[in-house]
Amino acid sequence: MPYELPPKLDYLFMGNFSLREKSLYAGKRIKILIPQGFITDLATSPRIFWALIPPFGVYEAAAVLHDWLCTLLKKYHQAMERYKAAQEEFEGEPWKWPERPSLPQVNSVDTDGLFRRVMREHGVGFFIRWAMWAAVRWGALFSAHRRAGWWCWPEAPLVLLITAIELVLSVSIAVLIHLSVDRIWELISLRFLVLPLLIAIIGLVFLACLRYTSRRAVRRRDLSAARERAAAALQALDKVHREIELQTTAQRPDLAYLDELIRQEERKVHDITYRKELDPYAARTDR
Repeated sequence: MPYELPPKLDYLFMGNFSLREKSLYAGKRIKILIPQGFITDLATSPRIFWALIPPFGVYEAAAVLHDWLCTLLKKYHQAMERYKAAQEEFEGEPWKWPERPSLPQVNSVDTDGLFRRVMREHGVGFFIRWAMWAAVRWGALFSAHRRAGWWCWPEAPLVLLITAIELVLSVSIAVLIHLSVDRIWELISLRFLVLPLLIAIIGLVFLACLRYTSRRAVRRRDLSAARERAAAALQALDKVHREIELQTTAQRPDLAYLDELIRQEERKVHDITYRKELDPYAARTDR
């Protein structure tokens, strides 16, 4: 695998993940370093499609790399807007212009292509990786910082072709379902009552399954994150207790030495008392 340091993720909240330590992708001609603490939502897919393409899976590493490259493209686009605004504001005074931002490592077209390539390297299926690549290409068309180069050859025709194939497959499946429903409609005598009820039940069961699956995944991640935070808090509390104990021990007087001094004083008092009881003259002398 080209990943020299694969991404290790910690769940945060609301479907967001944080990079536990830095990650390094090393291709044949480029190396991309993803810093520690980078926040990603992995594969950005609508909740209705989570049953087919959930946010996390074998394509997690590709999604992390794609999100990081998109972040760099967005920062470059914002920096160029500030640079152009400064040029317009200080026209004829180039010494007041800020430094022109440098180009990112990978452009928008290659970012999406690298996303598809990393999915292939991690064993993602042919249909899934091409469908996800077409989806991110459509997302680039509606994003200002990723729109550049969208209509280039051969990416744009491929996106249109894949989209057409997906539409044909979707329509074919819908037609098959419709024909099946029509056949069932003919076989059922109480079709006006039973079929809508059956469709409603199937829809409710499907929505309930989707909702349960998503909530369970989020709860598992939240519980794992809570356990890790609790463990970290206990470690920090234990460390504070040890430091307090060390400081208290360093400031505490030597109890053994004090006990010895008390014993010596008690012994002196005892000797004087005993000597006075035996020798009254010594007691008068002491007075």
